[in-house]
Amino acid sequence: MRDGHRFDLSVAFGVVYLFSGVKVDFDLTARDILLVYFFTVVGINAHVGDLVRGGKPLAVLLAVTVAFMFAENLAGIGAARALGLDPSVGLLAGSISMTGGHGTTIAWAPVIAETRGVANAMEIGVVCATMGLVLASLAGGPVARLLIQRYGSKRHRNSCMTSECASRRNIRKSTTSPSCVRSLPST
Repeated sequence: MRDGHRFDLSVAFGVVYLFSGVKVDFDLTARDILLVYFFTVVGINAHVGDLVRGGKPLAVLLAVTVAFMFAENLAGIGAARALGLDPSVGLLAGSISMTGGHGTTIAWAPVIAETRGVANAMEIGVVCATMGLVLASLAGGPVARLLIQRYGSKRHRNSCMTSECASRRNIRKSTTSPSCVRSLPST
């Protein structure tokens, strides 16, 4: 369904509620169960051979990711305890929402609400996931620009190896790429 149609349905349901008081609700029980199945199947689909082919860069990425997950959970649980909240709220604010995102939050929030008695677990998790996306977007753009300015774009380095490009980037001349030749000004 296109986004415009979803908006139209939302407006229609709002108008019906406004004038008649009839509220339209959807049963989301199947959604929660299917989300857990979906994320489980994604994990089961991983192959050890793919991990081995990733080599050292993938191992480093995995180690950093796991370390950040622990740090997120420790910070979240610490903040929740300092505020007098259930530690599971800290997990919602930690890796469940920050690493897992909205989907993982929506899948786990009902479980936390039921087992730990956190009535507004869904709202807490979705707010934290949204804040994580916003903050990552705000920080990611400037960091990416800084890294590209500092180290250059790999695609550009590989496609532009003429003497002019090489002198600008201190790259040894090895080949002349047609894409770079087209971009050079004619003399």
